[in-house]
Amino acid sequence: MMFYLFWMHFYQLLTALCLFWADFIPAFGYTDNIQHFWGNWSFGFKCFFGGAGCDSKCGVRGTMFIVMYAMGYVGTVNLARFSEGATFVAIVNAAVTPLGFLFWTMFRESPFGFHPAVDITTWFSIGGLVPMVPAIFLYTMLELHERLEECIASDTPEHPAVTPLL
Repeated sequence: MMFYLFWMHFYQLLTALCLFWADFIPAFGYTDNIQHFWGNWSFGFKCFFGGAGCDSKCGVRGTMFIVMYAMGYVGTVNLARFSEGATFVAIVNAAVTPLGFLFWTMFRESPFGFHPAVDITTWFSIGGLVPMVPAIFLYTMLELHERLEECIASDTPEHPAVTPLL
């Protein structure tokens, strides 16, 4: 899986590098010449790190996004590798959207802080989580039960049964 993700992101980088010229298309891009392009690119790079008169919030938020994005991929890969596989990953990913919506319902973005703002869409998100969370728990418990039955069924002197921790 990590091999696939590496190549996917590598080809995304190659595509971005090969299509930088699209910024020069009149009425589409933002530059007229290579110096203007380089000026825009270097300003964005400096601004990300708090330079060029920009606040450091951009860099902090951008770095947090990059780290969390990478952690999400690592978590997904490990979940697919050490759990039942892609089915459980899909089930967990289905709960991400309503949980993210509930998080941003409880907190405001700027300035970041606790500020609940409940409306009708909040109840839709909670209504979606009501069947999802018990279903995820039930799916996990049934998977553990099946593994335990397989271990008991294959209990031979060569392959003794392994008792689960739960």
